[in-house]
Amino acid sequence: MSQQTSGGRTIRHRLLVSNVLMIVVPVAIAALVGVACLAVIYNTMHSGSGVGLGDEGDFYWTGQAAAELVEKGMGSGVDSAKLDGVADALAKGGLTFAVLDGDSVAYRSPGVTGAELSLARTAISAGGLPTVLRTSSTSVFVIGNQGRGAAAGSHIAVFGRVREVAGGTLKTAAIASGAALLVAVVLAVVLMNRFCQHYVYDRITGPIGQLERGVEHVSAGDLSYRVDYRGDDEFGPIARSFDQMAQGLEDAAAREEHERRARQELVACISHDLRSPLTSIRGYAEGLLDGIATTPERQRRYASRIVAKTEQMSELVSQLFLFSKLDLGDFPHQERRCDLADYARKLVQKNADDYARRGIGLRLGTVEPAFALADASLLERAVTNVLDNAVRYAPGCTVTASVLGAPGRPRLVLADDGPGVPDGALPHLFELFYRDDPARSAQKGGSGLGLAIVQRAMDAMGGTARALRTEGGGLTIELEFSPAEQAGQGEEKGEGATR
Repeated sequence: MSQQTSGGRTIRHRLLVSNVLMIVVPVAIAALVGVACLAVIYNTMHSGSGVGLGDEGDFYWTGQAAAELVEKGMGSGVDSAKLDGVADALAKGGLTFAVLDGDSVAYRSPGVTGAELSLARTAISAGGLPTVLRTSSTSVFVIGNQGRGAAAGSHIAVFGRVREVAGGTLKTAAIASGAALLVAVVLAVVLMNRFCQHYVYDRITGPIGQLERGVEHVSAGDLSYRVDYRGDDEFGPIARSFDQMAQGLEDAAAREEHERRARQELVACISHDLRSPLTSIRGYAEGLLDGIATTPERQRRYASRIVAKTEQMSELVSQLFLFSKLDLGDFPHQERRCDLADYARKLVQKNADDYARRGIGLRLGTVEPAFALADASLLERAVTNVLDNAVRYAPGCTVTASVLGAPGRPRLVLADDGPGVPDGALPHLFELFYRDDPARSAQKGGSGLGLAIVQRAMDAMGGTARALRTEGGGLTIELEFSPAEQAGQGEEKGEGATR
């Protein structure tokens, strides 16, 4: 999966930068282009762009070229039609002209004023033709006509008006500058739009797309899908929360599946465990009814077998009832201050002979002073289930009961020296109906509820149960309780602790 990274920048930071740049960059480019255009216009205004009105020498040569054009247009005489065409051509450059024949005007192009004609006569009377004469607003170039015919001896005066020439040039410069400014602003906006799309939009739509795909996968039942977003922007916590949610859903689904199978196994195991004694009871009862047991001794043996099987069923039902109550948190109990050391001594004294007859030894190990909070019935049930588990799965072993009183951790430890269980089975021993060897467990009997009840009983008392390997081989069940003060306490700890 491709990863979206933010490069250390948050979305808020990117939005701020893009907003600033969207304003600053176009304005800066427009300002630079505007300054360049103003510089061009200023240079045009001060350089006499087009005909060189700012320099007398430049206008001399311009006027002479225009006069030659007029002479060619005149030919052998003054032909107004031909000169009109010349006038139109020169007008495009901001120039006008007149043909003077003595005191009369043989031809003048549109726009020539009387003042300009007077200026031309003044230049003619001054002599020294060709010449240039200037006023504040007009320059005139005067040259004697060298042509033939009626126009011979006339004079040609070419006029250049500063305002008209500069005005035309400035208009062109202004239009070009405006167009350049508009193009520059449009390009700046387009470029900034592309930049902001990559810098901000893509950084938002990318993570949103990843989250959208994640929702689609989870909605379709793929709880293993992870967004795995590695950016450190605002989407990071959202993506991590999504992954945590997906992980939680996956774990919940796994637990639900495990519990579903456990419930199925519960029904199957309980059905099997109840069917076996029921079958035996029925067989013995039918033997009594059919008269198979003909002697009083045989009748008593059949009756005693029925009673034993009934007790077996009663114990199984009691275990199931206790487990259900503990699992639902509905078992009434009350923690009291308990001397674990005294409890361990009495446990061995009262039960050693009984467990010896059942095939295991029970002895006292290290006993340290330890006071814990425990419910008497739940403590008795937890210890009994651990010892019965040893009787069933480790016959011939010896169980050592020890008490460890480490500060804050009072523990009752029941360690056997039997065959033990594989290391991989230790974390699962307290699960409902878990058997590390189902075939062997089926042969030895047992409901699979014993150690599951131990764990739930300890949970109910605020303690924990752990399974460990006994040093040298075997299985150790460690029951850890909440501590109680050794002195200064009444017999009961935590009034109202009934749950």
